[in-house]
Amino acid sequence: MWTAVSVIFFICLLVCPESGAVVMRLDNATYDQVTRGDKFVLVQFYVKWSSVCQKLEPKWEDVERRYRERDDVVIGKVNAQEDRILVTRFRTTTFPTIFYYPKGVTEHQPYEGRHTIAAFVELIEQHAPTTWVRKVFTKELNSTNFDEIVLDKDKFVMLQFYNTTDCYKCKKLQPDYEMVAETFHNERTYQSAMKPLQLVDFINHQCHTARELGGGLTSQAWVTVWYFFSSFKQAGRMVEMDAVVSNFIASIADVQKEAEKVKDKMAGRQHPHFNYSSFYMDMLDRIGSRGYELVTMEITNLQNSLATSPKSMPEEEREDLIMRVNILRVFQKAYRTQFPRLQDSDSDEKKGETAVVEQRAKDPPNAFQRKVRGRGKKGYTSKMRSIKHEL
Repeated sequence: MWTAVSVIFFICLLVCPESGAVVMRLDNATYDQVTRGDKFVLVQFYVKWSSVCQKLEPKWEDVERRYRERDDVVIGKVNAQEDRILVTRFRTTTFPTIFYYPKGVTEHQPYEGRHTIAAFVELIEQHAPTTWVRKVFTKELNSTNFDEIVLDKDKFVMLQFYNTTDCYKCKKLQPDYEMVAETFHNERTYQSAMKPLQLVDFINHQCHTARELGGGLTSQAWVTVWYFFSSFKQAGRMVEMDAVVSNFIASIADVQKEAEKVKDKMAGRQHPHFNYSSFYMDMLDRIGSRGYELVTMEITNLQNSLATSPKSMPEEEREDLIMRVNILRVFQKAYRTQFPRLQDSDSDEKKGETAVVEQRAKDPPNAFQRKVRGRGKKGYTSKMRSIKHEL
């Protein structure tokens, strides 16, 4: 039994941005007041009819959203069609035209960089870097405590090496990292072995997946290796649908109704194998019209396809066949559990087939005698030895 645990430590200072929202629409009456030097200001002169301005609009709004909690940063706009005074004052003739004002500077600086979110953020962080406040859910590591925490074999440790000076991505990641740390901060310590097989089992159990070490499916795993799902092949299956299918003592119509309810219920849960719920439903329909024999026939066909598939077959297609076989075995097991005579009948059929083969080997080769007639006794004996060997 595995313990579902994660302990996450981070080598970072996490975010708590300064408060206050300053996103402004500027005009001649407010422009000088905003650009007086106590804030970093990034301002765009635009016109609505310009396709370049239209393409820049969503990027500008994104930058606004990123800094709307900063009271020392202003992301502004000037409508050049409506405010001709500012246009004349700054002699703007092309649009968009972008100026920025670093803290302590009242003279506008023309921006000549790329019109990308990353470029705008880099400019802002260069002149008005974001500061972060450490939260209780994280732990800052240094040379004195690094080995003690990171090399602890009883813990999963997630590390982030960061640079708050000029790394915008590091700053952007901090709130999300803090959210993950807060999510798992109450979990117990992972207590199982730090070995590949055990870790794969742990992830399979937590994520409802069925992978074996190396990337394959557990239905291809060696019998001697213990997996969570080794007792019955799980890849592609949904436990909720399995439970419904197993109740074959009810009528097919009742099972179909119940399966449809389960499918609708699971639709919003992001089950990794939800796309195979339609295969469950399809098999119920086909079994209702053609009978149980269809299951055995489908399993045989799929297994033959797997056995004869070329090496060039994409791994996704191969795994799809395996998952369908796994689901079909749920149907097969359900029938054989509730109708054990069916399994006995299958065994009797196999015994009968074996008896026929053995009897054929003992019978005189009259059927083949005609084929080798005229080849001489030696040729006939050699041919029959070959046929008996094959049988």
